[in-house]
Amino acid sequence: MLTLVVAGRLPMLGRLIIPAAEPTGVAAISAPTSPPAATPAGSYIELTPLGRAIRDDEIQKISAIYKAVKVWKLCIMPDHIHMIVRISEDLPNGIHLGDIVRGFKAGCTQAWRRFSAPAAPSVSAPATTPAPATTPAPATTPAGSPAGSSPAGSPSLFESGYNDLILLDDGQLDNWKHYLDDNPRRLAIKRLRPYYPQLRRHCRVALPAGGQQLPTRHPAEGCCHRPYCLYR
Repeated sequence: MLTLVVAGRLPMLGRLIIPAAEPTGVAAISAPTSPPAATPAGSYIELTPLGRAIRDDEIQKISAIYKAVKVWKLCIMPDHIHMIVRISEDLPNGIHLGDIVRGFKAGCTQAWRRFSAPAAPSVSAPATTPAPATTPAPATTPAGSPAGSSPAGSPSLFESGYNDLILLDDGQLDNWKHYLDDNPRRLAIKRLRPYYPQLRRHCRVALPAGGQQLPTRHPAEGCCHRPYCLYR
């Protein structure tokens, strides 16, 4: 499983949609006009034009260029991408996974620049007398907008490196698929209930009565090409 993170963790690829639950039973009778409460169930990611271009075009290019590489499952979140990738045979000499990821990042970055490019001025507009010169105010664009947003001035859409996990155990693939399907719901829980306990990895736990401090360990074995911790 591969994970790539947008530079600056900007929500460039989509936005979380949290549906509202209609009241039922006694609640529906006693307060029929009360607004429905948001619920994590059924939450999903509404992709931006950039997110759709990555899903429909850039992901497809991987298998078109490398026949042995198949993207089994894809999850595009607002600020990162998960994909389960299968390589069915040895890659050509000199090609490795990092080259494939690098090419995919380059294609996504080109798509981002196309969406961010300013519109060309109209040549048919009538000439007008220029207004007196003034100092223009700096333009601002909300985070997540596909046009004008820049991931912290980065030349690439994504942060450097990537995270990859290797399939080792029976049942691990099903766990990964469930994890990707459940990602929007978990993000909705984080947004709606920020007071919930959050998972922390690579912590040190001090045992009472002079016990040793033991580091915790991530249960999934793999190779991490960048020392960051994603929301899980």
